[in-house]
Amino acid sequence: MISYEEALRLVIENAGSMSSPAISVSILKAQNYYIAQDIKAPFDLPRFTNSSMDGYALRSIDTKDATQKGPIRLKVTGEVKTGLSIRKKLNRGEAFAISTGSKLPEGADAVVMKEETIFSDGYITITRPVSKKENIRYQGGEFKKGEIIVRKGSLITPQVTGLLALCGFKNVAVRKRPKISFISSGTELVEPGRKANEFQIYNSNYYSISALLKKYGFETKYYGIAKDEYVGTKRLIQRAIESSDILLISGGVSVGNVDFVKEILNELGVEKIFWRINIKPGKPLFFGRKRKKLIFGLPGNPVSSFVNSFLFVIPALRKITGAEDPNHPAYIASFDCGINKTEKRREFLRGFFYYKEDEIKVIPAKNQQSHMMGGLADSNCLIVTDEGERRYKKGERIRILVL
Repeated sequence: MISYEEALRLVIENAGSMSSPAISVSILKAQNYYIAQDIKAPFDLPRFTNSSMDGYALRSIDTKDATQKGPIRLKVTGEVKTGLSIRKKLNRGEAFAISTGSKLPEGADAVVMKEETIFSDGYITITRPVSKKENIRYQGGEFKKGEIIVRKGSLITPQVTGLLALCGFKNVAVRKRPKISFISSGTELVEPGRKANEFQIYNSNYYSISALLKKYGFETKYYGIAKDEYVGTKRLIQRAIESSDILLISGGVSVGNVDFVKEILNELGVEKIFWRINIKPGKPLFFGRKRKKLIFGLPGNPVSSFVNSFLFVIPALRKITGAEDPNHPAYIASFDCGINKTEKRREFLRGFFYYKEDEIKVIPAKNQQSHMMGGLADSNCLIVTDEGERRYKKGERIRILVL
């Protein structure tokens, strides 16, 4: 049995050896992909020096003596419209009307907001000095041509999409997503929507985990339920491995009489990298590979299966698709209650975090057993405890992973 840190290291290390090829996709379809190469600015941004306000372009020196009691007047001798420029040079004592985003005319070094002026008979009245560079956005003020604007391995968010569009990119190079297959194992399982008797269990693992993967941009092909029958299960697993880059199998990896998934994987040439981790929930996780294919044998208990998928499968998929940092970001919260930890393993408690008095507070969910999905459904984070028994006091700080 290995530690959480060692298990995560092995997962990411093996995932890193099967990086996906780069493909070009439309920026509109690139959400949740990772940039495959540094993106450089094709031109200065802004492309030209322009006004950040609707108002009047002027020479700041012409306003240096303006006061409430002694205002100055400037003659409006031109207008700069958005998308156009003006060839006429601004001279002493003059002002040009200008729109937001319009190019600053030659001779001007400031813009006064329209609402700070009074226009009458072709003149504007100004009652304060206007500072040099006021309300001006300078060419290259954000990015210079050739400067990196999005780094390789960055996640494409709606904000990044906006930046790419602003720079004229229609398509972007990303890492291709792997083919992911899923098998649920267990004769007792019944698909939701079908009739189940009192001894059967509705299959939740595929639905919760495929939804989790979809949240991060990954699609899953479902191979259905494998009954507790060796030959049929082996045939199904073999078919899924052949058509996948990643295979997730839920159930059949523990030590029960019908838990023969590990034996089947061994017969099919899957190299075991580890089995069982010193954590709760999710101890009986199997991780292996067959050449450049990764196989995760997830526990059958719904919470364990989901937590393992969050802790290990998602980082693996991020690594394969080029994430600069595939790990989940950890945040520091303080317990809003005291708890006694009696488990020696590292526990990932389901919890709820919230903001109180400018601080992140967290409380554990009431139902922490590995079959209780209600506690997980009420949670928005995992509370990362230390190994070993200990008492956590109210106010004590602890790491959380946001679900």
